[in-house]
Amino acid sequence: MAKKSRRFKRNENGIAISTMMVPSIVILGILHALIIFFIIGINNNSANLSSLMARSAANTANATSLLAGSSLLSETSTNYVLRPFNDNNQPNTGPLIAFTTELEVDRRGKDVLAKLKANGASQEALNLIQSAADSADYMLNNQLNAIALTTAVYPLPDIPQLKPLKLPPLNEEDSALNDEQKLEKATYLLLNDKYSQEKSNLSTGVNQCVGVLQAVSGRETAIVNSQVNWFRMGLWSAVSGALIILLAIFVILYLGLHKPLVDATRCIGDDKPLEENKGFHEIRALSSAYNHIMKRRDFLDGQLRAAAEKDALTGLGNRYSFDKIMDRVFANSDDHRTITYFIFDINYLKETNDNEGHEAGDRLIIKAGDIIRECFRDSDGNNCFRLGGDEFASVVIGENEEMIQNRQKVFIEQQKENGISISWGYASAPDISNAILKILMRDADLEMYKCKAKMHRQSKEN
Repeated sequence: MAKKSRRFKRNENGIAISTMMVPSIVILGILHALIIFFIIGINNNSANLSSLMARSAANTANATSLLAGSSLLSETSTNYVLRPFNDNNQPNTGPLIAFTTELEVDRRGKDVLAKLKANGASQEALNLIQSAADSADYMLNNQLNAIALTTAVYPLPDIPQLKPLKLPPLNEEDSALNDEQKLEKATYLLLNDKYSQEKSNLSTGVNQCVGVLQAVSGRETAIVNSQVNWFRMGLWSAVSGALIILLAIFVILYLGLHKPLVDATRCIGDDKPLEENKGFHEIRALSSAYNHIMKRRDFLDGQLRAAAEKDALTGLGNRYSFDKIMDRVFANSDDHRTITYFIFDINYLKETNDNEGHEAGDRLIIKAGDIIRECFRDSDGNNCFRLGGDEFASVVIGENEEMIQNRQKVFIEQQKENGISISWGYASAPDISNAILKILMRDADLEMYKCKAKMHRQSKEN
């Protein structure tokens, strides 16, 4: 016969919990790993997206800074060359100071190109920024030469803000020009068509570079966003799958475990056999075992009751035996003999347990049981009982008061010989048929507590 698959195999004994749980745990473990994988993927791609956007913003800012810086240099140099003196007939140093300060900022062509390379800009963007940087360099050379020609006519004042300004020396041709010609050439350098064209080329190159940077950034951002969306869809699918499996496990456990257990609890409370064809294999096996135990319990109940009538520690009859025998004694309405009920309580048993241990306490109980059996047993030897803990009882039938007193004398002597202290009390009735056990037990208890109080008082006095 072909071997059947164990996955969710059903037979007359039901589905085993392990058969269902193992594949469920494996699947949940795989989904858990996928969830972690997708979360890591989302985090990594989100970090990449943030880094990409930061690089794009930095590249755009660097590219536009080249245009901004060159425009500032052009504006301030032109302002000075066209107007070397202000309205107060003082040297117009304000534009030159702004020009000098701008030159110290690292946003010239070579600086911007290095930053774009470091941030991974595309080659197309680098070529465009290189072209714009060449135009900016051309404009800067014209600006420096125009300022040098102007300052040759109108020397600059010696102020700290202008000391960093390094102007190129005039060549022989420019040096030979008169002052008016120098000023005309300075103006020409900043206002000729070539200069205007390079200025336009600079603006166009930077704008085109920014457009390329943004286009590349947009494509890369779209790719990363697509990956993030893919990971999000995977995460949603894995979480949904895990929730569906957990819901299925809950339903199966409810039908195969919880409900059968509730039904079994109800049957056990009503002392009824359990249903053996419901729930998981383990529940069915447990129900079968319980039903088998019920059958054995019913079979052995009589024997167990008989064996349960003796106290295991002392060998005396126990509470069950006492109740059974008393029922039999007081059930005979034709019995007119005397009955005496004795109650005993071991003194200082708790102290013995606390100070010497429970083994010493057990020995004390055994010794007390032996003394009570020896002093109060009848011919059958079944009239002495250990009711529980340190409490014993004995029922003596057919003896007069003198005989009862003799038993007590022997009992007192046995206590002294064995070094044990037992409080006791008793109550008698002349006719069993008219006696009431509860009254005898109450009266005997009162006498026993009086005896215990007397013994404790004597012990304190000694």
